[in-house]
Amino acid sequence: MKINLTRIDAEAMISFISKLTSIDKFVYLKVADENLVSSVYLPERDAVKVQSVLFNEIFSFENKPDKDLKISFFNGSKVLEALRNFSNVDNDELTGEIECAEIEGEYIATKISIQSSNLRITVACSDPTLGFMDLSTDQIKAIFNKKDVMFDFDLEPFMQSKISSLFNLDKDSDTFKIQYTHDAVRIKGDSYDAKITQTDASAVESGVEVMLYKKYFSLLDKEAYTVSVCPNKLIFKSKDSNTLLTVSVCSND
Repeated sequence: MKINLTRIDAEAMISFISKLTSIDKFVYLKVADENLVSSVYLPERDAVKVQSVLFNEIFSFENKPDKDLKISFFNGSKVLEALRNFSNVDNDELTGEIECAEIEGEYIATKISIQSSNLRITVACSDPTLGFMDLSTDQIKAIFNKKDVMFDFDLEPFMQSKISSLFNLDKDSDTFKIQYTHDAVRIKGDSYDAKITQTDASAVESGVEVMLYKKYFSLLDKEAYTVSVCPNKLIFKSKDSNTLLTVSVCSND
């Protein structure tokens, strides 16, 4: 069957997909109820990102599907490359068509065509069950549960740049520490010990710290976050979009 799209916001779709490709090139999208939702994770699930938007912020259906619609791409970078050809096209002039099959009560997209008045591009979709498992609502709740949070702090984009600069001082080290000290949050490496922000008084003892791999920091978008530090993970909740990211701490033995 075919599902027609009467409007596509190419820039919004580029932004949405770009947040996923920072973790994995495999892109998985699901239209459920009024939302476009997606989850992506590293193979060991030591980093998981979940985001959602109202689907009408990105596209409009001629007739909304009466079942959940799953769309996946093996290589999200190629999808972004295709979408960028339409980045200067007015949203109302950009339309599309989704070909899909009905499997076990869901629609599974097989290919998507996007077109303007002078260009049409077709992108093949992949089977969403190949190498990927959809996270259930209960799994997502468990992954982002912060009942054992030790302290919270705000992380602004300019602070991300400051931290990345400090990382360069310890290029031979894969890790760094985040420490709570007297109502302040500090980051520590072999060559630096820097206060990055104040935070509210915490019930945990001053000096509590966790160790993280630097590689996780590149998974953040250039957005403002509230960061919840737990004994076994950090949870980043975006203030600018409906996006959650969690990363595991590593042993500091």
